[in-house]
Amino acid sequence: MKFHDSQDAQRKYLIDFWVIPENGKLQVQETRIYKEPLKADGKWITMAANPSPGGGYRHPNTPAISPPNAAGSDVRGRTSAMKQSLKNNGVFKLKDDKTGQELNLEFVDTHQPVRQLDNDGHYFACTDFRVVGTKDQIYDIDFWVSDKDGKMTVDQTKVHKVPELKSGQWIQVPRYEWKDVGASHVVP
Repeated sequence: MKFHDSQDAQRKYLIDFWVIPENGKLQVQETRIYKEPLKADGKWITMAANPSPGGGYRHPNTPAISPPNAAGSDVRGRTSAMKQSLKNNGVFKLKDDKTGQELNLEFVDTHQPVRQLDNDGHYFACTDFRVVGTKDQIYDIDFWVSDKDGKMTVDQTKVHKVPELKSGQWIQVPRYEWKDVGASHVVP
């Protein structure tokens, strides 16, 4: 459902409500902010809600995750995708590394846990983005992030999974397996 701030109509929210039938009536099971207002260049834009430590935007049937440590949180919260999205009215533009197509995406969530590659120390953040204007065309984009003097920097971005329509339903088809990038360990 669409809502706006009672004191500033430009601050718009999209709120999801999950309901279940109970005793012949629908009861709200959970409420989540799907999109929230963020100020960019002096104006309000509505973009996917930032993931919060230990949950973020997720379907209520997805298990909660324990809060991350500082490194994992930094990797999730400081990707260039989020910064670029703020500059482009919530749209993350990415050139597909295989097809060359420019993708217009909106941030959904960063998978947990974040992993750190054993061979070179890069953090590996697997992130979901939705094709702008759709609900179920989801790309899985991987970011290789390094800690350079306390500053998190994205060194590589690659399309991990692409949405394909199969039997009338959008599914994610992997281009590679994350285990193929090398041994890693979980960053709590």
